[in-house]
Amino acid sequence: LAGIGIGVFYLRRQWHLAAPLFPVDLLRLPVFALSMGASVSAFCAQTLAFLALPFLLLEVQGRSHLEAGLLITAWPLAIVVVAPIAGRLIGRYSDGLLGGVGMGVFMCGLLAMALLPAQAANADVVWRLALCGAGFGLFQSPNNHTIVTSAPLHRSGAASGMLGTARLTGQILGAVALAAIYGVWDQHDGRGESVALTLAAGSAVLAAIFSSMRTRKPHAPQA
Repeated sequence: LAGIGIGVFYLRRQWHLAAPLFPVDLLRLPVFALSMGASVSAFCAQTLAFLALPFLLLEVQGRSHLEAGLLITAWPLAIVVVAPIAGRLIGRYSDGLLGGVGMGVFMCGLLAMALLPAQAANADVVWRLALCGAGFGLFQSPNNHTIVTSAPLHRSGAASGMLGTARLTGQILGAVALAAIYGVWDQHDGRGESVALTLAAGSAVLAAIFSSMRTRKPHAPQA
């Protein structure tokens, strides 16, 4: 609570400065603000799911550490495959549309994991995690592109710095949310993991809404 209070005080001070150390002035740009909101929500969902997955696979599903690690690899491998495709689609389709579709796919994968049967086969786990990775890969590149290019050209460095801020903020929120969930469901019997993945899906929906609210026109760098 003290940290939140200090953060609010700090941001209010920065908001009125001509050259703020933390570039909150960029949040006055609607497209930039929506993209930041989408990024924070998406990384919150990702962290919630990533931290809950080992408990789900090891303690609920009863898999070995090696099996769990290999199964989780399906998620980043899907990102590796889809992210370059998403990069090629930038400019052909709206970043908001690509991000919204990506988060929709991500949400479907998270809900599918939340509904994973107690004795699921490896293939059942892999396609669900691959769906999560594919959705996140389709979202991230277009969203990052919008964040960087929607800011004035001379503020591109500040906009790039905000990428890291959005990522860390979302990850912190996701970790805190999972800690709160395990404070209620601490037996790792599948209920806490299911709640965490469902909440992650809700966060992905929020990211999809933020992304879809952006203009459909591609954003060119501003002078």
